[in-house]
Amino acid sequence: MLSEKNIKKIDFSKKYTHIPESRYRGELFSGNLYHSCNWHFEPKFDKKLGEYIMQDDYWEGNCGVTIVLTDENIDEFVPD
Repeated sequence: MLSEKNIKKIDFSKKYTHIPESRYRGELFSGNLYHSCNWHFEPKFDKKLGEYIMQDDYWEGNCGVTIVLTDENIDEFVPD
């Protein structure tokens, strides 16, 4: 869950980067963290999930790696 304070930090006009980490890719891609993922993200609100997310922009649309933003991980994303 993301607090109101951290929601206000999100700049939807910017893209963000994240250091590649296997915790966000899972075991299948742990040996190649860049497989179909460039670690450049667009912030979005996912109505279906009811959560703020970071969506990897490697693919067009909403089919790339998605990371739900939380108070614990929001500061891991750095504006480009």
